[in-house]
Amino acid sequence: MNTGCIPTKTLVRSAEVFHAARSAPKFGARSSHLEVDFPAVIDRKDRIVGEIVRRMEEGLRGNDQIEIVLGDARFRSATELEVGERTLRAPKMIIAAGSHPQVPSIPGLERYVTSDHIMDVRELHRQLVVLGGGAVACEFAQMFRRFGSEVTMLVRGPRLLSREDPEIAAVLAEVFADEGIRIVFDATVERVEPAGAAQRLHTSGEAFEADLILVATGRVPNLDGLQLERAGIAYTPQGITGDRYMRTTAPNVWAAGDCTGGLMFTHVAVFEGVRAAANALGETYEVDETFAPRAVFCDPEVAAFGLTEAEAITRGHSVKVGTQPMTNVGRARVMEETKGFIKFVLDAKDDRILGCHVIAPHGAEIIHAALVAANAGASLDPIFNSIFIHPSLTEGLQSAAEATFMAVPRMTH
Repeated sequence: MNTGCIPTKTLVRSAEVFHAARSAPKFGARSSHLEVDFPAVIDRKDRIVGEIVRRMEEGLRGNDQIEIVLGDARFRSATELEVGERTLRAPKMIIAAGSHPQVPSIPGLERYVTSDHIMDVRELHRQLVVLGGGAVACEFAQMFRRFGSEVTMLVRGPRLLSREDPEIAAVLAEVFADEGIRIVFDATVERVEPAGAAQRLHTSGEAFEADLILVATGRVPNLDGLQLERAGIAYTPQGITGDRYMRTTAPNVWAAGDCTGGLMFTHVAVFEGVRAAANALGETYEVDETFAPRAVFCDPEVAAFGLTEAEAITRGHSVKVGTQPMTNVGRARVMEETKGFIKFVLDAKDDRILGCHVIAPHGAEIIHAALVAANAGASLDPIFNSIFIHPSLTEGLQSAAEATFMAVPRMTH
């Protein structure tokens, strides 16, 4: 709530508004000079976040069955925690310790911000260098470019969003290039050195100047200091070891969210947390994240669940793949936002949904119809048997489903 989804999407929305205002002439509107009041942007974010956090905290503190203890906790045993000078005892516990940004070891990298801190910077820097090519890196790169910064992304791999469908990564890279974001792939920063008031980042082939460096190279679980070994809880640097019921290796302790090292999204953490709490109270809910969705709130938005075409083939599936370009979706044409597509991946043997991949305006909204169908039996039937509103962006999902159903199977290697 303080440093994750809500504040970042609040800033993304401000950036979208500025971008839309600059695009006004193509819709027949004459726009005057547009100026970004960056401190006001941060103030808006702080106000929205503060209201949400305050209401949540009031709800918790207003429940006489909940006690909030602030401090750094560490295990004494599987049933005891130390928080400062206080010892808390309970027969059952849940760990939901979250994660923090990972910072690579680069000589000279001392002055930088992470996603946790850049949202408190009140000065709009002229030259921003972003280290990383994942979801966080992409969101902030586009956001700050739209605010007016010159943005360079240094990506260690050959493409953006390595977890996503390669065609999605290609579309997003094209969009970023059109907006003036420079992306350097296969770039490894060897050292950083001062350059007057700025900094200079050296790679094997080129040097880059930055007024501000954003490190967005992934996140790691918050495990340091918990002393999990005292409770018999197994873990690795990637997260706490658990089963499909969210139980750790200590039979009375459950773990949920980023600290398990799984999909690090708030909606996944909430899903896991509710089930971990229910299981701690005697239920037996399994957590199946086969179709856990993910999203990147760039423009156009990226959303996906399940397997990509390449992943499905690697796992031995013969697949059917169908794509609906957003250029063929009437609502997208009206909006003049036609970059992207909607893609389904089916098992060719039984037409079972294996995955869905979207890059489109409001992609994180579009994908939910496919997600419900996948969780209701993994069939396209609910989509085929529904009447979709015209004109709507989600019509494209129905068209993609039809194209996939009729596609020629692609065999495994």
